[in-house]
Amino acid sequence: MALGAFLPEGDAKGSPLLAFYIRNITHPSLKVGPLSFQVSSSSSNVEDTQGKNDDRKKPDNSVDRSGGEEEEEGAFSDQAHMRASMRLLDPSVIKTAVEEEADEQDDLGEEEHKLLTDVVQNLQEMSGTKGATAPSLGTESAGSQRQRRNSMLKSSLLNTFSAAEEHTVLKVLKEIETIQERHQTRGFKEINFTMGVANCFFTAYAFGRYPEHFWLIYLLQSLYFIPRKLWNGVRAKPLNETLYLLDFCWTMNCSTVLVLLLLMRPTMFALPYQARHFLALGSIGIACGPLLGATGLLPFVAFIFHDLNTMTNVVIHALPPMVIYTLRWHSDEIREAWPNVFRLQNLENLDFFPPEMGPFFLPGTGLESIAGTAVLIYFMWFIPYTSWMLLVGLDLPRKDRDKPPVYDTVFHTFWRVGACQTCGNLIWKRPVAVSQQQMKDDHYEVRDFLVYMAMHAVMVLTSIPTLAYACNSNKHVHAALIFVVLFISIHRGSQRYTYYSTKMYSQVIRKAFLDKPK
Repeated sequence: MALGAFLPEGDAKGSPLLAFYIRNITHPSLKVGPLSFQVSSSSSNVEDTQGKNDDRKKPDNSVDRSGGEEEEEGAFSDQAHMRASMRLLDPSVIKTAVEEEADEQDDLGEEEHKLLTDVVQNLQEMSGTKGATAPSLGTESAGSQRQRRNSMLKSSLLNTFSAAEEHTVLKVLKEIETIQERHQTRGFKEINFTMGVANCFFTAYAFGRYPEHFWLIYLLQSLYFIPRKLWNGVRAKPLNETLYLLDFCWTMNCSTVLVLLLLMRPTMFALPYQARHFLALGSIGIACGPLLGATGLLPFVAFIFHDLNTMTNVVIHALPPMVIYTLRWHSDEIREAWPNVFRLQNLENLDFFPPEMGPFFLPGTGLESIAGTAVLIYFMWFIPYTSWMLLVGLDLPRKDRDKPPVYDTVFHTFWRVGACQTCGNLIWKRPVAVSQQQMKDDHYEVRDFLVYMAMHAVMVLTSIPTLAYACNSNKHVHAALIFVVLFISIHRGSQRYTYYSTKMYSQVIRKAFLDKPK
């Protein structure tokens, strides 16, 4: 509660009323209800503008401080002891904090009694009670004056803090504690932040210093992050997020991990050369096209170091283009370091588009090229996933059924945050109320899902002949695109941490208490 709220209109900072109010209301012995008004002596730098210091009596053993800067009011004891420790002041003349406080209280006089009356009257006006005045202090001892003064101020503040206000303050504190507990449950801890930052430094160092082994770094990180993400998805509330792994990016990464594990055991799982070549072509097109583009485009791909789910998004989107960079531009070192794993030949002279058709070809053709293979792999995912969503997936998160929903999908997660309303306005001219009801029930029209999948296909099929082609054409362009998308992801993470430290609590409190309809 701001102290200025109790001051008479026109009193500015530095007035004698504020000086008196700070000196008395912030006394450590005065505690009001659940709140304790305490201000350290070093923070009370209010000057008495009415010349109280000139009229105040100096004790015989006081030290003349006129030669230096004026001591802050109420802070003499701390500074005097500090000077004594540096042998700048004779310890014999140092007065204790208790003695100084007693001297100050004895020197209050009638002027501060008037200020006390003004404070009490303002507090009573705020609390709705009037008529009481401060008692006369002139004939009382210093101890009685202090006791009566504290009693009057405490009583006035108790009247000022109504039961409703106290309840509101406690609700705000409880809401803040709930936010803190929720973030700690989600991994907002020092150890997670430290390990997240350290892992990023390690990954960057390995990428630059040991490119021939970087694929192994990706494999190890995927074997850690993807199962952890799956486990978190199983425990996610209110809906299970396991089916997120059916999305294109997750499917491609899980398939890549499986292929790398098979390649590491060539004696047990010997893949023919044609299969290895097909997988290499498809990996270049998918990793440097859709996954690279998603790293720069999707808002949930961000360097939030303490958040395992978000860092998993970074691993599955940003690391595959980096692995392809090492395979494409450091293939000789990889073949030399891992001769029995990849056995790849002529990665430097691959056709990106089908030689006889160029950039325009039908899916399933041009399989000797990077683009043709990547497009085929995409439709090998697109057709089964779309069919499953139309038959089963669209109804899983619905809330308007007798059976409570259990599973969530990536489409529903994206559509319920506003894409449903945007699509309805721009394409279908659907009333806003209808779209909002669909978002509330998680029950969307089939045509909305078809629009979503059409947008997905357009972005993927556009990224292959643009981003993937650029990465395959020049080493420096490939490195520059990786740097750009990583910079964008780092910026997203910085925005999130800025929100955590500057805006989060105020927005949550405003939403919980101030923005409610009256």
